[in-house]
Amino acid sequence: MPKNADSGRRSRKAERSDFDKGVTVLLASAPSSRIRRDYDRGLRLLRNESIRSFATLIRALPHLRGLAGWTAIRLLERRGRRIASALVPILTLADNPIAAEASKVLANIGGARARRGCIRLLESDAPKSARYAATHALAFMRDDEAARTVVALVVDQHEDPEIRGQAAEGLDYFGREGGPHRRLAIRTALRGLGDPSPVVRFWCAFALGAMRHKPAIPTLRKLARRDKAVCPGWWRVCDEAADAIAVIEGRLPPDRTPLPRS
Repeated sequence: MPKNADSGRRSRKAERSDFDKGVTVLLASAPSSRIRRDYDRGLRLLRNESIRSFATLIRALPHLRGLAGWTAIRLLERRGRRIASALVPILTLADNPIAAEASKVLANIGGARARRGCIRLLESDAPKSARYAATHALAFMRDDEAARTVVALVVDQHEDPEIRGQAAEGLDYFGREGGPHRRLAIRTALRGLGDPSPVVRFWCAFALGAMRHKPAIPTLRKLARRDKAVCPGWWRVCDEAADAIAVIEGRLPPDRTPLPRS
């Protein structure tokens, strides 16, 4: 057998062994018997597509749907930060639900590759859905540069309001008690309460409530009395401001039904 062919065979065997180990780890990590059954079914679907290595899985990822795609993302998630470069392009798949799953994984694993990939996507001419997914990933990373990017998005009035709102929602995540960016998050959210966009005002009110920032109560009360604008897909800004006050004061806000989009 030629030396190159023997080397290629050993490489493929190593790749399959690595993949099999990943499958074992995934199955062992299942939090319930139901999830374990879903993993088993998803893995069978992947095997039916002749996917038996991470290399073939990454190549097939843009074309996977349903349970196969969900299982593929869960399997890649176990690889940690090394897989970030493969997941960022998935955010551009607007018609594929695994784009949202990829965004969550990028947020969870964080790191320089994930952060840089999402920022590059935001700075590109990618579709709005892809930029929204990249914003979600950045907003829920615990990362200095990601935090600065998120703040810049919130205050950029030339940016799409939905993207700015997604960034504003994430202010709570890196502004939680004890977090290194709490003051920056609070300052940005307070500024956002006066933003021209009701989407930004809505999510900044939410963030201040989630951060339980008591000094924001007087401004939130003004919004709760006056701001009747609706955040599309949710409810009025005045209602969210009232809910934020309730959370800050330790009360349970009422259940609300999202208003239909116009």
